[in-house]
Amino acid sequence: DYFAFLKRHTALPAGAVRPRELELVDTWRPTSGLPHIFIIVIDSLRPDYLGAYSPAVRFTPNIDAFACGAAVFRAFTAYGATGLSEPSIWAGARLPHAQYPEPFHPFNTLEKLIDRFDYRSLITLDTILAPLLKKDKAAHSLDKAVTGNYKLCATLSELESRLDAEAASGRPLFVYTQPQDVHVSVIQRESKTISPDPRWKSFHPPYAARVAEMDACFGRFISRLKGKGLYDKSVIILTADHGDSLGEGGRWGHAYTLFPEILRVPLIVRVPPPLRRTLAADTQNPAFLTDISPSLYALLGQKPRNPGEPYGRSLYADSAAALASTRREERLVASSYGPVYGLLQGGRALYIADAIEFRSHWYDLQSDPRGENDRIDPEKDFAGRAAVSAQIQELQRHYGY
Repeated sequence: DYFAFLKRHTALPAGAVRPRELELVDTWRPTSGLPHIFIIVIDSLRPDYLGAYSPAVRFTPNIDAFACGAAVFRAFTAYGATGLSEPSIWAGARLPHAQYPEPFHPFNTLEKLIDRFDYRSLITLDTILAPLLKKDKAAHSLDKAVTGNYKLCATLSELESRLDAEAASGRPLFVYTQPQDVHVSVIQRESKTISPDPRWKSFHPPYAARVAEMDACFGRFISRLKGKGLYDKSVIILTADHGDSLGEGGRWGHAYTLFPEILRVPLIVRVPPPLRRTLAADTQNPAFLTDISPSLYALLGQKPRNPGEPYGRSLYADSAAALASTRREERLVASSYGPVYGLLQGGRALYIADAIEFRSHWYDLQSDPRGENDRIDPEKDFAGRAAVSAQIQELQRHYGY
């Protein structure tokens, strides 16, 4: 009955969810000196393949240097796989398990923000994002000529060539792209011989080599921003929509599972120096991708309210006390494509209820960060089922489906 309950709330049919206005502020505040915004979401990038998160990594010097002047968050996705993870970034909230409510704009708090302040949008409109945004976002979109997979180096090269002309509009720039260099299907399809390199001896070589290539391109792009005087005028976010299983416990991929390596993502945010001096950042507690949109509201001088679930929370505030008041202990997570749900407990433990395999899991993420020792027992399963059910029902009530 429990697994049947999970299935009933998964892949809701078209029309089951009516548009619902999601709002992060009660009143918009006037603001000036708007920063440019660059959001790079590298599909399937794991934090343990970046030196900023793992001292064993020796192949990401440019991202690591960027992180030295940025806030490095201990972050998680609310959804395994891109299908619901990417929309949740734009919504700034957990969503009903439907792909996708139409129209999506009422749910889209990030699009409302860039529209409100007249940002000039340069967005890679992938197959998921294109139908979620208003049609005007296609006017200046990135990667229009790309027919295959999006690659970070090609996108940044195009962006560099357009920066002067786009900035000449006098409007702040909003850039969003989601390159697919390290997506497991892309690596398999483009399989090539990887030259031996001691830097990735203890890593998955095909994956590590691609991360190293992206790091070099990212470093060149940051140098261009500095050379054009844009670096200190920009909010720059480097993250991923989800992680990937690369052999842990014999697991591969990410579409229908929720193991620790899939939920962990990098989230590195650099803000202009004046903002760093006035706002505190919460880097000690778990962050979620749904927190990106509320954080941008705060960075743009707005006061995002804290209505609780399903909304994310701002990772920036006027004081540490204000940040502490919005922290939440338990967060619901889900697969984008199947009836697999979980509960992340303060970033310390992960409960998983899998209605595909008809089993549950429980991992102590402090003593077993790789999820190699499943410590599920009847008591943990009973408590996990109750909490997951309650949060799913809360989503149902909120969205009225």
